[in-house]
Amino acid sequence: MKTWFITGCSTGIGRGIAKAALMAGYQVVITARNVAGIQEFEAEYPNTCICLPLDLTEEKSIEQAV
Repeated sequence: MKTWFITGCSTGIGRGIAKAALMAGYQVVITARNVAGIQEFEAEYPNTCICLPLDLTEEKSIEQAV
C-alpha cells in the first residue's frame, strides 16, 4: 500500500489532497503546524491516517515528523 506524506493540511489544497487520498484508500501522514485543526482525519480514518505537527520553518520539527 502506498503512503502519502502531505504538508499543510489544515486548509486549502493540502487539506483537499489529504481527503482525496484517504477516500481513495491510501495511507496518509497528514501534517500541519497545529494538529488540532486536522485531528478529525484520524477520527474518520483511524486505520490509514496519522496526524503530525510540522512547521517547515523549523529544522527540528521537520526531523521529528520525518
